[in-house]
Amino acid sequence: MIAYVGDVKNLMGIMTVLRTPQAIIQYEAFHVFKVFVANPDKTPEITLILQQNADKLISYLTNFLPERGAFSSPESFLDNEQQFVEEKKLLINMLKKLKSQDDDCILKQYDCLL
Repeated sequence: MIAYVGDVKNLMGIMTVLRTPQAIIQYEAFHVFKVFVANPDKTPEITLILQQNADKLISYLTNFLPERGAFSSPESFLDNEQQFVEEKKLLINMLKKLKSQDDDCILKQYDCLL
């Protein structure tokens, strides 16, 4: 898993899958994407991509699958939905923190246009 989340191609692929029209695929891709963001030992390249795309990612995640978390269903399902909403908020905060980090070496070669 460490090698997977250290590979730029994998991050860019997951960011592409997040935009697929099928909500269930987006939802599953979100769970992989959060590993890239939450990884405390990100490679410089992964950090760079996340920093450069932070505004787009934050905007996207803010409106990402809004119907999830809005259900009133059995308790276990509701718990999963609440966890999803909390994880989304956590990722948004982590991306804001990454964005605010001062990095004089940022290059514009990894703008993924999410």
